[in-house]
Amino acid sequence: MFTSKLDVVIWRVLYVVFPLYLLFSVFARHRSETFAALMMLIGMLGLGRVRSRLELLPLLMYEKRLLILFSVYSAVSILIALYWPFNTDAERRLLDDLRLLLAIPFFFILRSREVPHRNLFLLFAFFALAMLSVSLSQYFRVDYIQGVYSYYGHTRPSADVNPMRYAIISLVVATFVLNFWLVNHFKGKAISVFFIVAALGGLVACVMTQTRGVWLAIPLLCLLYVCFFYWGGRLKLLSGLVVLIIFVAASAQHPFVEQRINTTTKNLERYIGGDSSSSLGVRLDMYKASLILTVYRPILGHGLGAFKEKSKALRDEGVIGDETNGAVGTYSTPHNEFFQALVEKGVVGLVLTIFMFLVPGLIFYRALKAKNKQIVCYGLCGISMLTVYFVAGQTGTLFNHNILINFYIVMTLLFVGQIRVLEEKTGERI
Repeated sequence: MFTSKLDVVIWRVLYVVFPLYLLFSVFARHRSETFAALMMLIGMLGLGRVRSRLELLPLLMYEKRLLILFSVYSAVSILIALYWPFNTDAERRLLDDLRLLLAIPFFFILRSREVPHRNLFLLFAFFALAMLSVSLSQYFRVDYIQGVYSYYGHTRPSADVNPMRYAIISLVVATFVLNFWLVNHFKGKAISVFFIVAALGGLVACVMTQTRGVWLAIPLLCLLYVCFFYWGGRLKLLSGLVVLIIFVAASAQHPFVEQRINTTTKNLERYIGGDSSSSLGVRLDMYKASLILTVYRPILGHGLGAFKEKSKALRDEGVIGDETNGAVGTYSTPHNEFFQALVEKGVVGLVLTIFMFLVPGLIFYRALKAKNKQIVCYGLCGISMLTVYFVAGQTGTLFNHNILINFYIVMTLLFVGQIRVLEEKTGERI
């Protein structure tokens, strides 16, 4: 859309940096930070042309809401950090939250030109297959892979990151690939088979991490596709859904899947009986501690990175009894995105966290009603990502992990920016 020499250079650099960021996000997590920072820097370099870009492509209300949300989220974190005592955990949390504000200039780059649609999703497909290859190599103890990725062992293969983060990224990327196949009509069978295999590959990589909190997103995604099929009347979507359900049902019969499900059931029964000595028990006890802390300071919370110190204080002061799991007070987070927001920023933080799903979710939902297939595809991908993040956020924290917050920011801004570009190109309005 914009053809200045600076824009040409910026986009050429971005076409190199983005694939590297995506590749390193799970295969070399420390390197991914470098490429995420480079993308933010690319946004800064384009600040001088923001006014001219806005004259040609004005911001619409849904874009303004998203940018305001990102700004307010970061601003509230700054105010909380200034108000409450500052420590190392608070500093790390503040840096995570500031990414949202620093990413805003990058958005003006992403909405300045149409990204080659098929090439983008081919990249996602190859990335899903790469994740599957590494997972299988770890699981079957291939010597080279075991030497590179040995920290988490072979039973829960997750390359260079925590199994939960690997599961989230692999499942989200799998849905991206599946959505592209569902929305588009390919004449050649080979390309269809390729995208189906890539989508299943990402799903297998997710299942192999044995992360129960992320597995819960799979049936919810199936429900999402059922609703989309019902509204859209797409036979191809129904066939893809049937394949997905069959695969999920077959996967549930695998021994390690059954074992994880049975373990969860037994842990819940033990907790109801008063035994909290399990991973589920410690999570539920941390949720209780979070609610107690929220009662003390409901509006602005206890400050960034305060959960470990404050929950330990509850134990030391006898507010929570001996029946509470002994691990409460040793974890930095309550392993729930929404409880963490309550503890750190109070009700204000909880509302902002809900809006982090609601505001982009409404944009993507409206995109599903478009006539243009590319807009629909971006909308469906955005909804899928938010669904996985929301479910995973019930048993883990997302926005305080650089890998997950970077992925959320980049994909959200990319999809919203491309929806706006395609709106201008087609004359549609979502």
